[in-house]
Amino acid sequence: MSNNRIVTTELPEADILAAFGELNLRHGQLEHELKFTIQSLTGVGILEALRATERCGPKELRERILKLAKKRFGDGRVFIKLSSNLGISRRFTDKRNAYVHTVVGRILDGEYVMKNAEHIFEPLPKVSEIKDLAAKIEEITLQLRKERMGGEFAEALVSTSNV
Repeated sequence: MSNNRIVTTELPEADILAAFGELNLRHGQLEHELKFTIQSLTGVGILEALRATERCGPKELRERILKLAKKRFGDGRVFIKLSSNLGISRRFTDKRNAYVHTVVGRILDGEYVMKNAEHIFEPLPKVSEIKDLAAKIEEITLQLRKERMGGEFAEALVSTSNV
């Protein structure tokens, strides 16, 4: 798509805005789960962990989790599974960020667009694409929670509690 067209600041229709809202709320839930993972790894209280991570973005949270988990669990199965899930969540965060940390507007002749990483305007993603990403973020959030609350990760937390 040509980049020399005039783009207004008009926002897209309600269904697209609702999908972006759902995406952002799901991502907020993911970030919260990352903070709870830090709480589980450190054994501090929930409020203490939330206060200690309140200005941390997902990248920093993942880095802290990996550092704490490697120290606590070593390079074994639990660490590798956690690292894999964090990698999946990072890819979803990157895609989400590409959608929401950009310029969105409307070309004067009617099409809604967003700038891509190369600063070229392209059509907005479809509602179904945005909702699919939100669902994937929800899925990895629930997977991280399941492991933390009752999977191998939880078992490893108990077995290394005196380390």
